[in-house]
Amino acid sequence: MPYPGRLPIHTLWDEITSLLDLTKDLLSLALTCHTFKELIIPHHLEYRYICCDPHRADVWKWFASRLHLSRRIRCVKLIYEPHGRVLLPQALIKIMDWTPSSNPLPWQPTVEALPLFRNALSQMISLKEFIWTHGRGWTSSDEFIETSRVLTNTTHCLEALSIKFDSVLWTDPKDRLRLEQLSVKFYMELVQFEKIGINYPCDALIHMILHLCPDIEDLQLTGPRFTTAKVSYIMQHANWKNLRRLYFYSYTPHHTPDLPANMILFLNKHTTLKSLYLELADSPLPNSLASCLPNLRSIGSGTHNSAFEPSTFLSNDIISRLVHWHCPIRNINIDTLPQMNNLKSACLQLYGVLPGAHVPFLLKAPNLKRIRLKGDFLDDYSETLQLRHAYLLRVFTGWRHPGRGSREIRLIIEEITHFTKFKLLFLDLLTFIRGFNPKTPILTLCFPGITATILKIGPEELGGRGDLATEGEFLAKETGMSINEINIELRDCDGVITTSTRIFEPESNEALKAYYEGSGRSYYVAGPLAITSIDQLSREQSPDRHAVETFLDWIFQTHGERSVIYMGPLRD
Repeated sequence: MPYPGRLPIHTLWDEITSLLDLTKDLLSLALTCHTFKELIIPHHLEYRYICCDPHRADVWKWFASRLHLSRRIRCVKLIYEPHGRVLLPQALIKIMDWTPSSNPLPWQPTVEALPLFRNALSQMISLKEFIWTHGRGWTSSDEFIETSRVLTNTTHCLEALSIKFDSVLWTDPKDRLRLEQLSVKFYMELVQFEKIGINYPCDALIHMILHLCPDIEDLQLTGPRFTTAKVSYIMQHANWKNLRRLYFYSYTPHHTPDLPANMILFLNKHTTLKSLYLELADSPLPNSLASCLPNLRSIGSGTHNSAFEPSTFLSNDIISRLVHWHCPIRNINIDTLPQMNNLKSACLQLYGVLPGAHVPFLLKAPNLKRIRLKGDFLDDYSETLQLRHAYLLRVFTGWRHPGRGSREIRLIIEEITHFTKFKLLFLDLLTFIRGFNPKTPILTLCFPGITATILKIGPEELGGRGDLATEGEFLAKETGMSINEINIELRDCDGVITTSTRIFEPESNEALKAYYEGSGRSYYVAGPLAITSIDQLSREQSPDRHAVETFLDWIFQTHGERSVIYMGPLRD
């Protein structure tokens, strides 16, 4: 390799960062000196993500011709929106001197687009996450199979695979066999198939999941083709030693008498499960309980089926260790539930139950910190409006546990038509609008004071702070703990030592001192002390000290204190 000083700066960047793959290693290198910090943040640490239409030949041709860049990509998301903006990092575009057309031509399917895409994909040897989303229309079987073949043959680091589209158009009966003959295994932690349409090759996908994905940690399956019979087959034959999270949502009724037995067999076999969610339509009740799930901490079930309530297939010992609960309570005999002292959060679905039906459940979980009530419990009963208001008022003022006094609980009420006296209300309008029309333009109102906005949260090329999330991660790395841990320490500590000084910030120091001492904690100021000689020296060395002092004395005598506004240069 040539002497580093003679290499172009962009080539030098690539040589350095190509030796490091993990984010933590890049952060460690960035901590060594300011030069490496400016090199890695933000140019290489975060920019490993591509979001693009697979038929954009110009984009994939550019990636296919740059091996050093393709091998660094960690995540690829395919979306069928040819007129949409290609999501590439601006800093990366600037470094590579590539500017996509601001007004792309109307999209037309081309023969060379998909081979270019697969060629670029085959060079992404460090790819960890692959997301394929097609919200409408059909995907050809050849396109799906050839892409799967490239993934199995080249991306041995793949950890997450997510496929979300309606249907695959099978043009050749042999295509199903071609998919089942893929023999190279995916060593993935996450497999997610959503919205699987009616013509999707469900059996071929099940073959892939059972035989080509031995290291699955997170499995999510939804769609009309994933009937309870398919779920039962998977549970009967699956053997994933690292499975941590399972999410099955089958909303197609299908008589499956062997499902309960297979499910109990599956649960007793996969003792590593930490989170389980089952939404299985029209399923019979299990005839036994799972008793060997030492790591299970989160349980959830839907509203369409009462067979898989936690108490119907989990032992009391397992239920008592749960931390998160996301189940309806309509068909649960709460009296038979054990004491759940470890439960921290609960989503109680109250469809078809009387107001106040959740109170016995709360008595079983005295340490709850977050409660979410979801349902139509106010609309199904002919109570007066005053009674409804009184009930909601009791809910929002907090839950009082017998013998424990009042405690602070966060409550979220959904689908309620009559309410009053809110103390705090969050409205996520962006998600609401995008939910029914993703193409609706959403503009943000920026108030005056944009100079301060640019300096605080603007891009780095304009003098701003840049990506605050990455900077926060970097700063947290310096302390050796996460941002949440820092927040907890500041909140739960016994006192604070500050390097501020009462000379320049008297009001702020007094306010913080009163705050901490009011809660029984200490507050110490250990900042620099301004001695008298330094203050006198600064005054004597000022060439305009007499004019300034005369002016300030006149202002004070004429208008009183706090009558002067000083405007100086902005500093970070």
